[in-house]
Amino acid sequence: MPQGAMYMMIGIDMAHFPEYLNDVQFTEALVSEQSVFCLPAKCFEYPNYFRVVLTVPQAKLVEACQRITEFCSTHYRTDSEIPDCRYIRNEAYDESWIE
Repeated sequence: MPQGAMYMMIGIDMAHFPEYLNDVQFTEALVSEQSVFCLPAKCFEYPNYFRVVLTVPQAKLVEACQRITEFCSTHYRTDSEIPDCRYIRNEAYDESWIE
């Protein structure tokens, strides 16, 4: 991973966000709920991360971070809250079953 750039990659522990299958669904929900646009790192073959651009004015970056924090606080599940099941139903993709 690069050590410096105009953007930052933020890791997502997907096990603690069980309502999302991947970083794409996570970032889609983030923009829908909090109006914070981030790129899913799957675009760069780096799954379970998302990319935040750092070249915006500081006030906007601070607000975006606050919104990301609020989103994560709403959707994060502790170990005891994570469903203990082997199969998760994925209605977003033709009602298939995902293992």
